[in-house]
Amino acid sequence: NYMQYAFDKGVQNSLFYDLFFDGLYDDEEYIDVNAVSYTGPNNTPETVLDYIDNIIKTNKYGSAFTKEIKRLREELVADFEAKKFKQLSKIEQHRYYQQLASK
Repeated sequence: NYMQYAFDKGVQNSLFYDLFFDGLYDDEEYIDVNAVSYTGPNNTPETVLDYIDNIIKTNKYGSAFTKEIKRLREELVADFEAKKFKQLSKIEQHRYYQQLASK
């Protein structure tokens, strides 16, 4: 997932603020911040919000980074309706499980 990659490389501000928040995408374009990847523990499904919460929980990149990520998390929820995998509807979850099974 490119969003997770941005965190790992420390370029999340460029991705989220410059690209998403500062208008390179307008209201008519859809950004799926609830896309699911199987990168959680034991290859479990997770969204970028699950990934962010794990960074916060483990303090993976230090306290200054964690503080910044908490702010970004709040904005993703407020502006893009970001959800954790378990917050997705059962239909959405089932669709992702079907995609995995078909591979």
